[in-house]
Amino acid sequence: MQVILHAVQVTGMLSIVWDATSVSLDAMASNVDNFYVDGLLVLNGENRTIIYYDGTTRRAYVDPQWDINALAANMPYTIEK
Repeated sequence: MQVILHAVQVTGMLSIVWDATSVSLDAMASNVDNFYVDGLLVLNGENRTIIYYDGTTRRAYVDPQWDINALAANMPYTIEK
């Protein structure tokens, strides 16, 4: 059996920085709950694992937490899954 994995990469701009563990993605992000779970959210060259995603609010929760001082709205992001 052959297994083929497809990598997905999504880019955008942060909409809101809520706290050190959650940010809102831009309006083009998926509206499906948990769509990005287990993906890596990359900001400023650092990555965190998405542990929960709310598709209605487009809010991604990550672990471990970010340095909140290094985050800002309109910051570019990449999600790798």
